[in-house]
Amino acid sequence: MTVSILPLSDPIWQVIKTNCVGKIDSLQELIVGKFPKTLAEVFTAKGKGLFPTTKEIRFQCSCPDGANMCKHVAAVLYGVGARLDDDPTLFFVLRNVVVDDLISETISQKAETHLRKSKAKSQRIIEDTDIGDMFGIEMETTRLDKAD
Repeated sequence: MTVSILPLSDPIWQVIKTNCVGKIDSLQELIVGKFPKTLAEVFTAKGKGLFPTTKEIRFQCSCPDGANMCKHVAAVLYGVGARLDDDPTLFFVLRNVVVDDLISETISQKAETHLRKSKAKSQRIIEDTDIGDMFGIEMETTRLDKAD
């Protein structure tokens, strides 16, 4: 009895990693072996997610039952489902991708985004302007000298 699942294609894996960038908090759940609800849409997108389509799964059993899904295949799929319930990160193993790559690349991309944004001047910073004039108030300026 054999159940084969095709590996995830590299283009789909790249899209999944890109779509996870803004969901960094959810990746912490993956690290501890949980399937994050916020990433469910990314992982389950039909034909573009982690879950295999019916065309990506092959069954082979040597039993004489002529059905496409004999009782042996059904039993194995039930067992696989039970294992996936216990450890959802096995989806990555089944699709031949490394969850650590997803996490590290997502964190790196998020850090690069933050660094790019840090170089841009925030609109919340007040230029060298007299703040008293800005608010129409008189302010006393006091100069603090350092004590020797």
